[in-house]
Amino acid sequence: MTGLWVFYENEDDAIVQEKVLTGKRPMIDIRYRNRSLEEKILVEVIDGCWQPDPKKRLDIFQVVRRLRENSQSL
Repeated sequence: MTGLWVFYENEDDAIVQEKVLTGKRPMIDIRYRNRSLEEKILVEVIDGCWQPDPKKRLDIFQVVRRLRENSQSL
C-alpha cells in the first residue's frame, strides 16, 4: 500500500525478526483505514494476517476469499 518494506526503518533482518517474534507489528497509518473502502479492506486483510494467535490468523484461503469477495471494490 505504501511502497515501503515492513519495518523499513531497520535494515538488519535480525532486528526485524526479533520485533516480529516479540509481538511487534508494523504501524499502518490510520489514513489507510478511513480513506477508501478498497484501502480499508486491504488493511483488514493485513491485520488478519498479523494476528499473533495462529487460531485467529487468516490463512491463505481466507485471504483469497476476502479479496475475491471484495474484488469489485478493489
